[in-house]
Amino acid sequence: MLALFAQVSSVNGSVGPRLLTALEWWAEILQHDITECKAWVEPNKKSCHLFVDAASTPPRCAAVLIIDGGAWYTDVEPSEAVMKSFMKRRDKQIMTLEILAIMLSISTFAEKIQDRKVILYSDNTGATSLVLCSCMHT
Repeated sequence: MLALFAQVSSVNGSVGPRLLTALEWWAEILQHDITECKAWVEPNKKSCHLFVDAASTPPRCAAVLIIDGGAWYTDVEPSEAVMKSFMKRRDKQIMTLEILAIMLSISTFAEKIQDRKVILYSDNTGATSLVLCSCMHT
């Protein structure tokens, strides 16, 4: 998305390597027709609440699940290999860590949240939007 957004301010309109890679990825994914149809009104499901957060210095991801009157907690320090796999950014990879915190919560609590309406709380709008879009199209 950043590469596409950066194109807005491009002086000559040329497609750079980052945008070309992103566009090639989307072209490949869209060929697979990965979609899921959802009814406008979902059947009543019990809900649960996932609170996620991350820190960049030192890197840490955490989540709290509130469900059926109970609370569960998980946290992790991403390995050095994981951190090295992230593209270096001025924000110290906080958005990527926030996405990792969401994925940590979903994978850790998968059995507990199965067949539930999951209400996700995150202080990173970009990460939440990306994950919600991803969930809607898998």
